[in-house]
This record gives sequence, C-alpha cells and structure tokens, in this order.
Amino acid sequence: MARGLSYRDAAVLLGGGPEAKVVAALDRTCGGALLVATALGSGFALSLFDAKGELFRLSNELIGGLGERIRGLNRYDRTRRLEAAHAVAVMAAFFECVQQVDMPAELRPTKTEQLALATGTVRARDLCRSLLETPPTMPAPHLSQEQIRTQLSGLYRHFVTMLWEFVVGLAGWGELTPTQHESITRAFEALPDRATARYEGMFRRLALEFPEFGFWANQLDHQATRAHVDIAFAGLAAALDRMRIGRDPDGARLNLARSYQAALRRPGLAFDDLRVPAIERCYVNPNFRVGQPRPDEITSTDWWEGQPLRTDLQDFLVGHLTSPAAAEAPLVVLGHPGAGKSLLTQMLAARLPASDFLTVRVPLRDVPADADLQTQVEMIVRADTGATTTWPELVATAGDAMPVVLLDGFDELLQATGQSQSDYLERIAAFQQREADLGRPVAVVVTSRLTVADRARPVFGVVTLLLDSFDDKQIDLWLTAWAECNAAALAARGVRPLPADIALRYEDLARQPLLLLLLALYDSAANELHSEARLNEAELYERLLTGFTRREVLKSNASLTDEQLDRAVAREMLQLSVVAFAMFNRNQQWVTEPELDDDLQELVADPTAAELLVGRFYFVYVAQATHDRKLLKTYEFLHATFGEFLVARLVVQELENLAATAAVPSPPGRPQSIDDRFLHAVLSFAPLTMRLTVVEFIGTMIDNRPDAAQITDLLLDLFHTALQPRHLPALDYRPAGMSVPARAATYSANLFVLASLAAGELTSARLFPDSPDHAIEWTRTAQLWRSQLPSEGWTTMVTAFSAFREWDGDRRVVRLVPGGDVAGRTIDPNWTYNRPPEKRRDTIGFMYDNDWVMRAEVDFAGGRLQEVGLHNLEPFTGELGTLLMTFHHVDGKGVVSAARALIELWLASGQREDRDTLADRYETCLQIAVNGFAPDDARTRRIFRDLVVHQLKYDRPRLSQRMFRRVYDLTRVERLPDSQDDRDVL
Repeated sequence: MARGLSYRDAAVLLGGGPEAKVVAALDRTCGGALLVATALGSGFALSLFDAKGELFRLSNELIGGLGERIRGLNRYDRTRRLEAAHAVAVMAAFFECVQQVDMPAELRPTKTEQLALATGTVRARDLCRSLLETPPTMPAPHLSQEQIRTQLSGLYRHFVTMLWEFVVGLAGWGELTPTQHESITRAFEALPDRATARYEGMFRRLALEFPEFGFWANQLDHQATRAHVDIAFAGLAAALDRMRIGRDPDGARLNLARSYQAALRRPGLAFDDLRVPAIERCYVNPNFRVGQPRPDEITSTDWWEGQPLRTDLQDFLVGHLTSPAAAEAPLVVLGHPGAGKSLLTQMLAARLPASDFLTVRVPLRDVPADADLQTQVEMIVRADTGATTTWPELVATAGDAMPVVLLDGFDELLQATGQSQSDYLERIAAFQQREADLGRPVAVVVTSRLTVADRARPVFGVVTLLLDSFDDKQIDLWLTAWAECNAAALAARGVRPLPADIALRYEDLARQPLLLLLLALYDSAANELHSEARLNEAELYERLLTGFTRREVLKSNASLTDEQLDRAVAREMLQLSVVAFAMFNRNQQWVTEPELDDDLQELVADPTAAELLVGRFYFVYVAQATHDRKLLKTYEFLHATFGEFLVARLVVQELENLAATAAVPSPPGRPQSIDDRFLHAVLSFAPLTMRLTVVEFIGTMIDNRPDAAQITDLLLDLFHTALQPRHLPALDYRPAGMSVPARAATYSANLFVLASLAAGELTSARLFPDSPDHAIEWTRTAQLWRSQLPSEGWTTMVTAFSAFREWDGDRRVVRLVPGGDVAGRTIDPNWTYNRPPEKRRDTIGFMYDNDWVMRAEVDFAGGRLQEVGLHNLEPFTGELGTLLMTFHHVDGKGVVSAARALIELWLASGQREDRDTLADRYETCLQIAVNGFAPDDARTRRIFRDLVVHQLKYDRPRLSQRMFRRVYDLTRVERLPDSQDDRDVL
C-alpha cells in the first residue's frame, strides 16, 4: 500500500504551491497551520465548526477543475495529482460532516476567548497535526471494497475521538445541559458513518471522470466485460488505451515495444506436425489470489487458500500500475512451475501501451546474476534492440511514459547460482527510491516460484500475487485455441481435438497450462484419452512420459527397429529416473548440472551428459543464470509428480529385475546371492515416505502383480540383512552426506515400506523370524528409524501404516498394514508388559513400581513426544507413581490404570458428560479403589480414594440414586471412606 499524501501535502500539490490563492485561503482558515508545521492548532480546530464551512468549500475548490489542471502531465505526475485529490476528498467529506454538527453558542468562543486559545492547547495541537499530517486511507487494488471501507471508517473514528477530546476540553462544555451533552454525543457518534457515506459519494463522482479511481478501489463490473477479454490481456490494453495521456513512442521505447509485440505473434513450439498457438491466441488470463502475507505465510498453501479467488487480473494490473504504490515497492508474482509467470511478463511487456509506459522485460536467466539491477536492464535493452544506452538516457526518452521493469525468474537466481538473495526485494525497493528521488519513478514486477518466495525478505508496501490453476472455462478456452491452430494436422492424423470434459478426467494436469499441453499432445497421437476409461495416475504418467520419450528418440534416429527403439526408450527413461532420484535424494525440487552429471556417471553405464539428456524434454524445466561469467543451470520437472512417478517406476523396475534374477536357480554348491548395490545406492539416502505420492505410485504399480509374492520374499531377504555389515562393494554415489547408521536405517525402512506394499500386510514375526521376541525387535528397529530418519519421512511413515498389537498364542505380534488409522484402538497394558492370556488367569490386576525408570529414560534419551508425555504425567510421579503403574481389570474395558481412570473421571465431570457416562467413570474408579491396589500400597490407595470422594462432592447432583446406592453398598461392605468427612459426603 502506498505511503500516501497528507492533506497538507495534497492541498499544496493541487493548489499549485504555497503562493496559490486557494492555498493561502486555506492557510488562513487553518489558523496558519497549513503551510507551517506550527505548534498552534486552536485556530484550525475552531474553524472546523465554522458555520460557513470554509474548510469544506476550499477543499472542494482544490478538487474542482482537476481534469483541466492535470491535462498534459506525464503518467506518474497524473497519478500523484489523483492521489492528492483523493486525500483532499477524504478530508473534505469529514470537514463537511463536522461543519453540520449543531454546536451550541457556548462552544463558540468569543474573540477574547479565541485570543486566549491562540496560545495553543495540547489537544488542539494534536488535532491539528492529526488532521493535516495523517495520510488518509488510499484505495488499493489488492484490497476489497469492504476492507477499504473498514480502514476509512477507522480513520474517521480516530479523527472524531481527537475532536471530541478537544470539544470537551473547552470551557463552555461545562456550561451545557445534560440534554445538550447527549445531543452532541449522538452527533459525534454518527460522524464516522456519515463521513464515510459522504466520501463514497464524492469518490464515485471522481471515478466517473478519472477511471483510475475505479481500478484502484475494485469498483468495476468485472463480469460485464469479461466475456470478450479472457484471452491475451485484451481488456488490459483496452482499459489503458482509454486512459491514454502520452504521445506515440519513438527511438528505444518504440523498438522495445515492437520487439515485445512481435513475440506475441511468433509461432509456438513445434511437435512434429503440431504446434503450440501463438501467445496472443492461446494465452488465457489466469485467476489469482492477492495479499500481503507475512514471511512465514508467503509459501503457505493454507494461507493462500484463505484469500479470495479473483478473476479480474487485468483490472488488478491496471489499478496497480496506475497507482502510487507501483513506484514504491515491487509487485511480486508467484506461481508453481508451468503456471505461466514468464508468459504473464511477456503479455505485460506487449500490452502496456508504449505511449504511457516504458516497459523493459528482464529474463533473469539471460543476464549476469551478480550484476546490479541497472546493469541488467541496460544489458537486456541492448540485446532486445541492438542499441547501447544507459538507464538514465533511456528514461530521459520516456517522455510522458512511466518506466516499468519486469524481472522474470527470481527463483532461477537462487537455484542456478546457489547464492543467497535474501535482500533482493530490498535492493529493488532501494532502486525505486533512488529513481523517485531523482524524478524518475519506476514500477517493478518480480516473478518467482512459490516454494522459494520466502528466500527474500519483504519490504514495506510489497503486494504479492499468486497465479491460480485453470478453471473449467479456461481449460476449454485453451483447448479451443489448440484445436483451431492444429485443425489441419489433427484431421490429417484422423483424430479429434481433445475436449475439456475429457481433459478434466485428469484435472491435476489439465489445470496447469503447460501440463495441459502435454495431455493434448498425448491424445493427438490416437485419441487414447477419448476411447478408454479413466487411467489411473501411474498408467497415465507411464504413457505420457514414455510416449513423449519415444517421439524424441525417433526425431534423432527414425531408422531404429522396434527392438532398438524399445531399448533406446528404456535407456532414456532410466536416465530420466536418475534425474528424479537426484532431486529426491537431495530433498529438493531441482538439481544442478554438475550434481546431475555426477549422479549419471555413477548410476548409468555410458551416461548422456546432463545438458544433452534433459534439454530436449518438454516436461523438464531448465533454470539458468550467469554468475562470475559462468552459465549455471538447474533442472526441474514441470510438475513435481513427474519426478515422483519416475522414482517409483525405477524402484519397481529394479525389484522386478532382482526378483527375476533370484528366481533363476544358482549352480550346485553356490549359495544364491542378490546384488542389490544399485537398489541400496538409490534407497539409502532418503526414505520413500518423504514423498507420500511416491509410496502411492509404488503401491499402484505393485498391486495385484502375479510376482508380488516373489518380490515380497526378495524384499524380506534384503530386510533381514539390511542392518548387518555389507559385503558387496558400494557404488560411489553420494548425493548427500550421511552417517553409516543413517544410511542403514534409511535402507531398511525403505525395504520395509516396499515389502509391506507388496505383501499387503506384514507381521513382526515375518520381519524378524529369528528373534526370540520379535515384538521387542520391531520396537528397537522402529526406534532406530525414528532416531535417524528426517522428521518428515518418519512422521509420514508412522501415519501411513496401521500397527495392530495382537497375540499369537502366548507370543506378542505386531501386524502392520498400509493405510494409517488409529481410530478405535487403545494401548493394552497386558500386551505392553507381555502378559499373555494364561498369565492373566485368576488375576484382577497388577503393578510395576518403576515410574522412576520412565523418568530416567526420558531424562537420558529425550524425544519431543516423550518429554511432552512426561510433562503431562509428572503430577502422577514421585509419591503418586503407582497410580501410573497400578492396573486393574475392568469388565468391558480391559486393563485400566488408576491414573487413567482418574483422568477420565475428571474429564467426564468437567465436560458435563451425560449422567450414564459419568456414572460409568465412577464405577471404574470405585472398582479400582476397592480392588485395584496391592495390599502394601495403602498410602496410594488412600490418596486415590480421597480424590474420588472429593470429586464426588461436586458431582452429587448429577448422579442417580442408583449410583449412590452402589457407592453406599461399597462403602458399607468395603469401608471405603476412612474419615467422618467422607461418610458425610455419602
């Protein structure tokens, strides 16, 4: 939001300077406080109640004839005058409403009293400064009308409060009657709403004459104009043309405009006989969300989903670029890969009228990352026009036009260079401040991927915009443009265009502009998306990626036999999978060129160089930047799910190969050996559960396979030895630095996940067949994973599987099933303490007096959940420790500890549970009180009984007579209350 002009500044700017007649008159009316920041404010304060309404009249005179006075001004100076007119309108509305308040004669000082007030009171000075120097609320296109109204109303309430303090401080206030007090009070209470309504009427009149006001305040009928401007920012160009004030461009400005406009007409990418339509035909104006998030919110999907979805991007951009805020801080445009950030800057560069805007688009991948912004702009101007010029020289030719710099690809600077850019927005804002100080105000727009947006500290006034995915209508618009552009080629192939309803079967792809193209390309081969039922995600990705790879292979060698072609495609897909693992094992969405070259060298025989491998694949995005005169590149999949699919695909293929090898009988006398070096290399750096989508893809690919049993046996064989010393020489593959225990834990955890998916479910007995207590072995292994796996991978694992604790005769068993669900299951202390059914025969409870061991374990080993659990249970430790370790068998509930019974009782009482539930909780506590403690644990039994009886005092009105009879019987037979006070309660 703009810092804004105060009423004082706006009056001088609109009035033509301090010497102007209207300004001088205002200064006299304000008691000399307008032109000089005087400490005396009484004259101004008293003038507010002038019956002649001089302040309101003179303010209206400032706004009147505005159109004539701003004629001939350049774009930015026009904007500042309009801002000033708005500031005066805000205050004029207030002045008018205050002047209409009926003030008694007692509050209108005589000349003698006015002379006395001229010395100035604290209230008068504060009121003067507040009204004259506070920048009033400025409409902004990122704010809703309701937000603007709320802010303005709050400003008026602040003014009224200060004015009220001044009025009640006048000597005449004490002379008024209570009725007069009440009347003036009601009038002041109504002032904020009256002033707001009056302002809105004045604003509407200004918006009729000056369209910028409507764009600033979102007071446009977007739906009425949207039907014919959904493509290529046609509405943006039309709106700015209607507000044109500048002259036709020439020189460098004209050449830049021609270059950008030509780019819109240039044919798009070619795919054999198919072609992407030109940008001006296929660019569909995206939906968006906008706001001013805090640094911790800017990458939060939840925060963005809480912002309203807007469809008026063209109007928003017109409002922003014609507002004062544009020259004070950059506009940040965010989006996911393939969302259309770069295309948006191309559209802006071409559609902003060169008469009113000097636009320079700077693809940050094409300029040195270590150069300053001015140098980057100068370099790109030379590249686009062939002319060498400096920034001051270029701006000097702008005439009436407002300079606009579009910086496309902040994320590429981060990815390709690996350099910190935390002060990037601060440097841009400093550049804008310098240019404004030199009389060369400039607007700046920066694009970036959403996931790295928090790498740059925000600056005051920055507004952030997030491009949203396509809606159904936008998908239809894009596919219509595709079908029209390729009508002849599709007809020659004998296929139909892809309609929106079929594309929407795969909406995760269809709603992303670049990925929608991938769907259209795939369907254009044989209309397979038309003829088949919906493919599952794994099948769709397999066909999309292998089909695209097959076309790329045939481009370079069309004479391959089918067998050679299959081998070539398999090799390309293997290498693409290594690209995916390069990102996955580094826990990031991109990989640098040197890192990828190293990985390919270690994992693929005769690897293709990274640049040659991925450069030709449409679905791999290449980010680049120049640093220290070196071109640096990183690679990223247009959709993260592509990489996740390729990771899953390679894992399943390697399992197939190993299972097939294991099925071949080994020569007599030689034990079967499984060479899992490749599998160990790729699966020992990151748990598969770091990306749940990878696990889901693997589950889909393995499900119902005829060789699932063989794959399960293979994985279990590998799991049984995963934590033992390895005898096979490891591959020299090091995507990340990791300790030996961490790699072993990661590999064994991944083998468990894979075996569980292949088998459907596993038990601890099958995982640890040679262990005398496989339940304990499972706990030890899981604790190793917890200590060594990344937090995200561990958390996803424990929530992706259900663990059932069961008995196999007298042995404990843990049964593990994919699909996390803990609902309805509770911890059974009998299982925890290894008390099989036979051991429980003829016992009603048991006790383990070792709560100090629990405390010692947590103190020694720590662990967030363990420490939180102990923190909550500490009141039950020490002398009350056996409340935690005393268990009693309760009919229908199993084994319950004394502490748990108390907690459930307190919660049922405090949460006002129904009578039956509360009675049930008391029944449990009474059973434990009578039979649940060891004979020599009299002290803790006494404490427990006292707590139960004490609680009963408060719950007596809520319990039935039957429950009291039950308590009475127990106390009579078992002598539960040991004191007269307790018997009185009952």
